[in-house]
Amino acid sequence: MGQEFEKVARLAVEERGGQVAGHKIELLVEDDKSDPKEAVAVANKLVNAGAKAVIGHYNSSCSIPASDIYNEAGIIQLTPTSSNPKFTDRGLPMVYRIITRDDQQGVFVADYTKNVLKAKRVAIVHDKTTYGQGLAEETRKSMERVGLKPVFFEAITRGEKDFTPVVTKLKATNPDFTFFTGYYAEGGILVRHFRDLGVPGLFFAGDANQDQIFIETGGKAAEGVQMSTAPLPEQVPAAAEFLKKFIAKYGPNPGPFIHYVYDTINLQLLAMERAGAKIDDPKAVNAELKKIKDYKGVSGTITFNEKGDGPGREKDFIVLIIKDGKFAMHYQPKR
Repeated sequence: MGQEFEKVARLAVEERGGQVAGHKIELLVEDDKSDPKEAVAVANKLVNAGAKAVIGHYNSSCSIPASDIYNEAGIIQLTPTSSNPKFTDRGLPMVYRIITRDDQQGVFVADYTKNVLKAKRVAIVHDKTTYGQGLAEETRKSMERVGLKPVFFEAITRGEKDFTPVVTKLKATNPDFTFFTGYYAEGGILVRHFRDLGVPGLFFAGDANQDQIFIETGGKAAEGVQMSTAPLPEQVPAAAEFLKKFIAKYGPNPGPFIHYVYDTINLQLLAMERAGAKIDDPKAVNAELKKIKDYKGVSGTITFNEKGDGPGREKDFIVLIIKDGKFAMHYQPKR
């Protein structure tokens, strides 16, 4: 995911000839390794390097602690993908996101589970991360509001390879729907245990599992798995031209979030351009960001609210299914 984000950023900068408002754009790239402590170190490094704005981070568990560092230094932060509500709910004046929030995904999953799948015995497994646990808790709340009380709610630990104890307990609850809200590395292992131990019902996963590695790790066990996610770039008409350019430059099979990255960096560059002579002043650039209304991006039309959240509704989600080793469209609510 991170490597793709860097490719998108470089493409966006190249399209502007490497400059904005007559100023050269220098792209600094760091890897937080999906580790909150490393994210803080990265944030401090970028502050010390004189960064004016940050596009990132990928994980909510990294974006949130890093945002405190950027906020103290007066640096703008736009995340394409960090979906935990806490990121924007703390009232920091220079944080923005354009992807939908976990509380919105929770509402969508609860509605799909109850009204489309007609499930009765639901189970939720998370990975203790800010994203995974946050999405699990938001979904549990939404399910309970529609009369679905989970029969199982437990966690695995990221980095482990054997989830047999948790899956054995899960099987004993006899679920007809299991929602995993962690990341794809563990998701692929978990679904193998799920099949091997004969857990009944559907294995369903959150958007952080939408990666080919999930399919490769899960193997045959991944067939039939469903996932909730924001629309893919190939499903957004406005992204067609961008997608064509990205594939021509970097090859086929782009990831699911590249159009959000493209929009975040272009929104930042647009605000810098509008700041004109004050391009080096993050406060002035931030004021321009807040003024942008109905921006026609490749991910959709974007207007930031008072918290810094872009567009996002429960109906913006879709459901994919893994079929013949590939992600395929399965369900899209009426909009």
